[in-house]
Amino acid sequence: MLKRELIRLLEEDAEFRDIARAKLGIAELAQTLQRLAQALENLAAEIREQNVSTRALAEACRSSSSDIAALKSLAEREVEAIGALARTVEQIAERLEKRQTESTDALSARIVEVAEAVRKLDETLRKLVAAI
Repeated sequence: MLKRELIRLLEEDAEFRDIARAKLGIAELAQTLQRLAQALENLAAEIREQNVSTRALAEACRSSSSDIAALKSLAEREVEAIGALARTVEQIAERLEKRQTESTDALSARIVEVAEAVRKLDETLRKLVAAI
């Protein structure tokens, strides 16, 4: 009887150690997920800043297009070349802005989704730790 009780107590002690280790592991995972969420938020902010710079670059390209159109009247022999260049710069600016906006929007949306998933996982893990 005493031997059985001792064995039972040792088994319970091992279970409690396992639970404590699991709680510690979950807490460490939750901290890692929080750091990951913060890193993703920082990345999203950097992408938004990059988008602003890219739009400024696109506006500068459009401005260059206008300057090229003004020079068109000064060089009649180069009118076609300058017009083609202006159209090309405009197309590049539009493509650059469109692609940057699309990729930034898609990436920002994905980052928001991932950050939300990380937050939900963090909440779930916290609830699990609390339940344990």
